[in-house]
Amino acid sequence: MNWWEALGLPVQLVLAEEEVEKAFQQKSAGAHPDAGGEQGEFECLREAHDGLRDDFRRLDAWLRFHGQEIAHSGVITPAVGEMFTRVSVVTGGVDEWLERQGQTSSGLGKALWQKEGFRWKQQLEDLLEELAEWQQRLQDEFTNAEQAGVVGDYEPALALRSELGFLRKWKLQLKERFGRIWQGLV
Repeated sequence: MNWWEALGLPVQLVLAEEEVEKAFQQKSAGAHPDAGGEQGEFECLREAHDGLRDDFRRLDAWLRFHGQEIAHSGVITPAVGEMFTRVSVVTGGVDEWLERQGQTSSGLGKALWQKEGFRWKQQLEDLLEELAEWQQRLQDEFTNAEQAGVVGDYEPALALRSELGFLRKWKLQLKERFGRIWQGLV
């Protein structure tokens, strides 16, 4: 399904979230089953809405729209390698910290365990913030990638897709640990 066509938008990488929301609201107003529309039509519009709001999925769909084969391996930049290490250290540390939950019975031991948990929580927050800033920098490159695509050069878009894929995975891992750490601290 062509998500842009479903929402009446031009096929482009750079889309403001408000643009997608407005198009979805206009198209879905009469399509919702509660308004007499068809369930399948509304689900297609919801899929288009969700897909175009997600940078990675929108980029993936844009590349496929332009006939690009998407390899699941790519060049790993030094920045990706460095962040991979940092994410691994923090997620591993949180996992080890959680495994020690309940292993101490003294008040001091519990207080020290909790203090360590707050340090891990801060590291998770810091990494999530860094990833959000990195994602914004990649979004800012969408215009350049789209312009390169006009002349048949999809390498910039493919490189962006690779990095966005890593960011997406890391954000999920870190958010999952963040939830688990809160459960441990409460």
